[in-house]
Amino acid sequence: MFRGVTEYAEVHGFSARRVLQLIEDGRIKAHRTGGIWLIDDQSEELKLFSCRPLGQRMTAGLIAALSGSAPPATLSAGELIRLTHYLDRLHESKQPDELLRSWLRTRAKRITFEITPKHLDKLRCDNRIALSGVSDVRVTKSPTKIVEGYVAHKSIRALKSKYELVESDNGKVIFHVTRFMIPNPVPLGLTLADLAEHRSPSQLSILSKLLQQADTASGSWQGGTRIA
Repeated sequence: MFRGVTEYAEVHGFSARRVLQLIEDGRIKAHRTGGIWLIDDQSEELKLFSCRPLGQRMTAGLIAALSGSAPPATLSAGELIRLTHYLDRLHESKQPDELLRSWLRTRAKRITFEITPKHLDKLRCDNRIALSGVSDVRVTKSPTKIVEGYVAHKSIRALKSKYELVESDNGKVIFHVTRFMIPNPVPLGLTLADLAEHRSPSQLSILSKLLQQADTASGSWQGGTRIA
């Protein structure tokens, strides 16, 4: 059953503003019809997150740790200790993908597009896209039928026009939209978070192997300071 924003909010105990924010964040799948949002009331999207997202500073800290980098200097001593605890939980969890999906879901806005096959390879080579997730060379050495990467918000319109991209829930192009361009190659922590969102057995297997390789054990942190 499909409901409008107001009706969905009343049924599920949210404010209409909160529902719109959840749609914007990609936590509720919805599509526009006649200028209004329609939401599938049977969607399991809200149940996919096992805990609250991390704040902006802790998100940056966890991504840095997963990428083998030192924590941002802006983190306080208390935040560094919390970061160590997050790394412990991730390292010990039997379902680290759920934790990554929950903790890092505000790192970027995820938008998917359909694309005609003739444009796929050219899009993959466009330097406005920092390849990540299933398109990261650390994940696969050969091109896939999906193009995934981080794109600055200012580049979206031009990319849509050049490659005739059309928004679609099941598109083969996945953009993680950020305020500024992410350097290429992207930090490994971003690719790990992207893989967790795919939820397919093959991608989760790759995620597990990469996490094992990543230096995420809390023993390599002492009081929030990385030890060589």
